[in-house]
Amino acid sequence: MALSLLERAIERDREDRTATLQSAAVLLECGEVAACLDRLRGWIAEHPADSEAHSLYLRGAQYSPDFDAAKLLAAHRGWAQKHASPAEFVAPRERRADEPLRIGWLSPAFRNGPLQSFFLSTLSQLGERGLSFNVLYNSNPRRNPSSAGFRAAADRWEDVGGLDDEALVRRMREDAIDVLVDLAGHARGGRLTALSRRAAPVQITWLDSFGTTGIDAMDFVLTDEMSSPPGCESGFTEHLLRLPHGRLCYLPPVPAERPDPSARRLISLNHLAKLNDQVIDTWGKILQALPGWTLYLQARGADDAAVVAKLRERFARNSLEPRRIECAGYSSLPLALRTYRDAAIALDPFPFAGGANSCDALWMGLPLVSCPRDTLISRQGASLLHALDRERWIARDVEDYVAIAVALATDVAARRRWAETAAARVAESLGDASRFTTELVAALEEAWKLRASEGFPAVSR
Repeated sequence: MALSLLERAIERDREDRTATLQSAAVLLECGEVAACLDRLRGWIAEHPADSEAHSLYLRGAQYSPDFDAAKLLAAHRGWAQKHASPAEFVAPRERRADEPLRIGWLSPAFRNGPLQSFFLSTLSQLGERGLSFNVLYNSNPRRNPSSAGFRAAADRWEDVGGLDDEALVRRMREDAIDVLVDLAGHARGGRLTALSRRAAPVQITWLDSFGTTGIDAMDFVLTDEMSSPPGCESGFTEHLLRLPHGRLCYLPPVPAERPDPSARRLISLNHLAKLNDQVIDTWGKILQALPGWTLYLQARGADDAAVVAKLRERFARNSLEPRRIECAGYSSLPLALRTYRDAAIALDPFPFAGGANSCDALWMGLPLVSCPRDTLISRQGASLLHALDRERWIARDVEDYVAIAVALATDVAARRRWAETAAARVAESLGDASRFTTELVAALEEAWKLRASEGFPAVSR
């Protein structure tokens, strides 16, 4: 319904920017990645100065199997050539040898969601242990009640959603930030057009930024050796800062509950945009090999009858009956997590792997099957499994992916053993906020020293 209304608005006025961008976002949410990219490509061709539309295109490209690391780099470089301002020099302040860093954290999403799962516990540790002085720059003009925990954990909270690029950069420079960490990249509400001018002597991108930003003024990307193995440096405009135990620190949202060992259900709570044709084909082959099993999909848009019908048609190419594909729309997180109790195996899509939902599945006692490619975001599941010493669930290719899933399905004892120890292992390997925070601060100090040794030039390379 929403898409049809937007389509009619565009038919009436091809210059209706709001309808065009919203329709592209809806297409992406419904899993129509190619249609989303086509629509944005057409708009950008006619409106080359629209940096927000161009960023939305880059965000959508992360979901497409047509974009490998080299193509993503070229696309992000193209954005920078059109929209990034020349990087300026920002003089570092004088720091005493024992003085903690002044860190600025910039995001439009200090609320329930990925930052709640992967940043709040770290922010709390930073403050409690006095490891840094933390300023949160909230670039979302809307106030969200779930931001309270972030406000409480920060040394300062700054609402900057109403500031233009010049005013935002000036504010950060006046605050004498040592290291600015961009937590959004090209996400909606991201401020890369401002950061391209350089707001702090050291700038780093992390978390909800899925790889390279493409801009010269971004010095580092925070990653790990599994997410960004040696040899992948050519896919980034930034230097790579690798954390020794993974780039994510997970905060479980609810107490773990063991799954039913007799369950015969595969599950994915990932965005429908991640379910490209190769993912559909691979998951269909798993179901073909497991008669009597079903696949449960839950995501925004999966309660729309037309969307569900189209999704089942795509699975039908593997001769799968519609009843074997169970679909449900958005629900609260506690309700969504309960669905893991009735599932046996979590399936990670590719090339856009899961993040918080993968951690949730592992926390709730399910094995996860992942198939990394050559991009940072595609290797996210593999990084989690590596940290958990579960490399056997990392597939070499789609044929191996099918084989791993089928073997797990038939090995009830192995799944039961994992369920019995999963919560403890996830807490130890993925949720050690004290260890992660220590390693994070060490990495940020390393970044500072590397830049200082260069004399803090205006651009990173």
